[in-house]
Formats: sequence, C-alpha cells, structure tokens
Amino acid sequence: MTGHVSPLRADELDTAIKVLNAGLGDGFVSAADLASYISPDRLALAYRTEHLLGVLTGQFFTDSGALVDTVPKDMAKRFEALLPTGPAGLIKSVAVDPAAQGQGAASTLIAQACAALTGMGSQTLVSIGWTDEDECHIEGALRRSGFTARGDINDFWYRDSVIHG
Repeated sequence: MTGHVSPLRADELDTAIKVLNAGLGDGFVSAADLASYISPDRLALAYRTEHLLGVLTGQFFTDSGALVDTVPKDMAKRFEALLPTGPAGLIKSVAVDPAAQGQGAASTLIAQACAALTGMGSQTLVSIGWTDEDECHIEGALRRSGFTARGDINDFWYRDSVIHG
C-alpha cells in the first residue's frame, strides 16, 4: 500500500475519530481533543491512500517537565525517572484502520512525526504504548522507527481505561 502523510484537516475529524476508536477503543480521544491537535505546538497527522487510513497525534514540550505534567499524576515520578531533561516530543496516539494494518502506515506516520517534532526543537522523542495480555500495540512500529523501550510502568493507563471504559 502506498500512501502519503500530511496534516490532518478539520474536515477529516469524524473519519479520524473512527480510525482512533477502532485502534484505541471508543472514547479515548474525543473530537474536541483531536481538534486541539491542529495547532502550532501540537501535531495531528493523517495517512491516506484514496481514504484516510491512519492518524497520529503528538505534541512538542519546551522541557521534559512539561511533558511529565500531562501524564496521570500517580505515574508522574516513575515516568519522569525515565526521561532526560530538555525539549521533548510526544507521540501520543497512533491508530491505523484494521484493514490497512501491517502495511507500513504506522511506521510512516511515526517517521513523519519524528521529523516534525525534531524540527520543532525536540531533543528527546517519547511514546507511551498500551500493553495488554498479548503485546504492546505500537511497539513493532516504534522499534522499526528507531525507538527503544526505556522501561515498563505497570498500569500506566489503568485510570484512563476505567474512565473511558
């Protein structure tokens, strides 16, 4: 599958939410939350062929402390211990339509996000993957993009999953 990555457009929010819900579960990303990523210090990318098939959200932080402030409060100290100081970029959500998975869309989105976040000034790039009983859903694409695991924090997203179902 050959596609291209470009910024998510406001008229694609409904389709992007469907892709995110299919990949992450219903309700983890709201339309308002996704729309907030269409801004200068945030990143919302779309992977398209003839249709939108993948979505990535990310954000630039002027220092890693500001990034730590965005994670669940009960996880902040453990998360902070894994980060170097300095400007940081977060790859927050990555989802690909189930019919298009395994064809390079997530890796392409991650590569473009890394370039964009580095261009914003990030010295460290971070992503936090959800691990279920089988695997970390995004680990393969992250590893193919040059990421390495810095640690595991059990139940990192537990409160989010309780809140969002």
